[in-house]
Amino acid sequence: MADRLRFAVLGPVRAWRGDGELRLGAPQQQAVLSALLLREGVAASPAELIDTLWEHDVPASAEQVLRTYVYRLRKALGPVDGEPAIVSVGSGYLIRTGAENLDLAAFREGVRAAQEMASAGELVGAVARYDEALALWHGTPLAGVPGESVAAQRRHLELQRLGAVEAKVVAQIDLGDHADAEAVLTELIRQFPLNERFRELLMLSLYRHGRQSDALALYRTSQELLSEELGVDPGHGLRTMQERILRADPTLLPGEKPRQPEKRREQAVPVPAQLPADLRGFTGRTDELAAADELLAVDGAVVITGMAGVGKTAFAVHWAHRIADRYPDGQIYLNFRGFDAARPPLTAEEALGAVFDSLGVRPERVPADPDRQAAYLRSLVAGRRMLFVLDNVRDIEQIRPVLPGGDSFVIVTSRHQLRALAVTEGAALIELDVLPAADAVCLLARRIGSERGVEDLAAMEAIVDWCGRLPLAIAVIAARVAVTSHSDLVEILTQLRAEGSPFDALTEVDAVVDVRSVFSWSLKALSPKATDLFRLLALTRSLTWDEHTAASLTGLPITVVRRTLAELLSANLIAAYGPGSYTFHDLTRLYATELAEALPQEERRAAIHRLLDHYVLSGQNAEARLNPTRRPIEPLTPCPGAVVREFNRHDDAWAWFATHREALQSAQALALEEGLDEYVWRVSWLLQTYLARVGHWRQALALEKTALIALERLDAPQLVARTLNSIGRLYSEIAENDAALEHLNRAVDLFLNEADDPEGAASTSINLGSLLADLGRNEESIRANERVLELTTNETLCSKALNGLGIVHVQRGEYRQALELSAAAVRRSRTAGDRYSEGKAYSCLGTAHHELGQYADAVRCLRRSVELFQAIGDDVNRADSLWHLGDSLLAAGDESSARDAWTISAEILARVDPAAAEPVRERLLRLPVTSS
Repeated sequence: MADRLRFAVLGPVRAWRGDGELRLGAPQQQAVLSALLLREGVAASPAELIDTLWEHDVPASAEQVLRTYVYRLRKALGPVDGEPAIVSVGSGYLIRTGAENLDLAAFREGVRAAQEMASAGELVGAVARYDEALALWHGTPLAGVPGESVAAQRRHLELQRLGAVEAKVVAQIDLGDHADAEAVLTELIRQFPLNERFRELLMLSLYRHGRQSDALALYRTSQELLSEELGVDPGHGLRTMQERILRADPTLLPGEKPRQPEKRREQAVPVPAQLPADLRGFTGRTDELAAADELLAVDGAVVITGMAGVGKTAFAVHWAHRIADRYPDGQIYLNFRGFDAARPPLTAEEALGAVFDSLGVRPERVPADPDRQAAYLRSLVAGRRMLFVLDNVRDIEQIRPVLPGGDSFVIVTSRHQLRALAVTEGAALIELDVLPAADAVCLLARRIGSERGVEDLAAMEAIVDWCGRLPLAIAVIAARVAVTSHSDLVEILTQLRAEGSPFDALTEVDAVVDVRSVFSWSLKALSPKATDLFRLLALTRSLTWDEHTAASLTGLPITVVRRTLAELLSANLIAAYGPGSYTFHDLTRLYATELAEALPQEERRAAIHRLLDHYVLSGQNAEARLNPTRRPIEPLTPCPGAVVREFNRHDDAWAWFATHREALQSAQALALEEGLDEYVWRVSWLLQTYLARVGHWRQALALEKTALIALERLDAPQLVARTLNSIGRLYSEIAENDAALEHLNRAVDLFLNEADDPEGAASTSINLGSLLADLGRNEESIRANERVLELTTNETLCSKALNGLGIVHVQRGEYRQALELSAAAVRRSRTAGDRYSEGKAYSCLGTAHHELGQYADAVRCLRRSVELFQAIGDDVNRADSLWHLGDSLLAAGDESSARDAWTISAEILARVDPAAAEPVRERLLRLPVTSS
């Protein structure tokens, strides 16, 4: 139609009716139009549009202003097919768009077509389609539209463009068009010098172009640059490319099939690779695998279903490894524990949190509303090809919010068929039955050794028949057979038949005692120590454990426990989970839990005390390394046999918390269930620093609320006040400010009036002052910080209070007063040896100097702040100081150093939360392009 309405966002935001361009009004009005266009036909609520317009300080008239913008846009755009271009849907709005009237949709459709052509080997056509798609770009996307959320969208769009450019270059390299590919890659490296993927592709093109020495020279310069700028070695991709070039790997040449996929699009967030290890000796399932492969082209989700023990997880993981290279943007694995007797099922909220964590999203960026969380996930993975393996699902409601949509693929395993998933999401169903007889015999032969299996094929067939050809039962029996070299298969079969059938309960899909007699028989071959450990491990409640946990449960020396774990591992009663860690299979966990319930009460209680002592005392040592100036708690005396870990380095302590967080949370639940209140609050206390530094405020808050219940039973007013202080601080982090103020004020009152602890009141007043400053209540914030100085002479607390006062004066524009206060904070934090507080004080000093135009002093202070945060491993605050350092360097005329500071800041923030990096990326994009 001659008067068709068209839109563009891949450059300045523009609209046309026919050939005539339309006037779109003020920048904020354009922001409303942009937000609607970017949703590509999905309605936006008023709240979402208001968030786009005002990230902070939303005016009371926001909804009225929004309606005015919508009215003006409707007037400017005119009608479409007799209705407004912006359609009202409930209380929200949408614009109907597609590839025919929106350049972004046309770009994505072109890229998708090019990808399909490239996958089919039509490389010339693919390059042409990439060129057509890229020709739709006309500068910076959404140019001129203000706002932080728009900046985040702008960066996301830029990443899509870079992904298309990279895909085009890959096709050109495969075509042999090296000159053009090398020119493009050289320019990309000039713009993004720290992007290793572009360097890896240029090395490949140079090598194929007959320029091997240039390719290796590029690796050396890349190695030097990464070492100098970031202090790191080249990543796996670059190193592997160099190694393959050095050994003249024939798969680098066109026409050869590479062993590993060459293509991996550069991401601004971590690329998760979470698939569990593939099962060695996976056998059979040929028909099912072929059927599954056919579904890849037509479905976005597949449910693998069947009875307990039939091998659903093994099949799903094996298939996922086969197809992982089709999903270069990452593979996510989640165990939903739908049939776990020892631990509750994973909730949808917990699953979403785990996925956001895997994608590098900081918790405070996640919407509070569950529906918006699900929508946010779909937005995050839009345009990416990711593989999700959702294991052990009980019902569809567990996983519905985690379903990503788009170009991603989902593999679900469940004992239930989840037919509702087929109805609502179009999922296909693959039902696994027991193995065919030949495959079952092959599985047993592989497990016990093919030489041994030859001795009596008839006995092997009888054994797998007795097992019902169920893979789990075969694996357990095979472990027993493999360690009983003195018994022939006929004798073993006789013993098995004497046990009776282990599979009667398998006629009920949800049975939990299906192979009890098999497990019991398998345990008889173990040493007494292994049998005891198997029972005790069920007390951990955590998904995984290590040798120190096992040693604490048993009270045995580490050397003995290592051998015992190896015995359980070889018997297939536990499985290796990762380096140095172990886990149960679902059904072995159930059986171990049954045995643990039968333990004598005294033995069970002693093991739990040793376990909790191990976690709490090791955790306190790790916490002391992470936060050495934190006020300590009264230590416990460990039970004999409890292993207490020591940590000599900050990094070791951090790694321990990272791998034991889930175990520690499970330990608190165990202590609560056992009525061991002393451990309940201690577990929460020792996790607070780690959880704060990784931004898991809600997890920390839940732990502290549980701790508060235990402490109120213990009648410990000082510890109650400490916990109220912590809860108040955590509420402030998630912006529940009324609750934060209530808990902080209660804590101050309790410290002063019941606990007689003025230092505790001072510590709480620091948190109160910070919150009040954030709320703009500067006079109250000043009083709170001044109260700290009246209550205590503690150098760390006084330093924090002085810097808190400095921050308030910066907010009020009183920069010279801020300089005096933060300089005093630096001196006192140095005296205390508190590098964290010193880094914060130098950051405030730098900000004040910058505002006064004293850029050289600002650079000096901010560089010191960066050094201090780097020394304690606090990357988030280091990135923040680098951000401000870049501002001051640019103001001082040092554009090159500003670029370096912002580049490192953006790299750090992108790993934590891509959206947090956007303001820094914007600064980088505004810098003029330097000549090479």
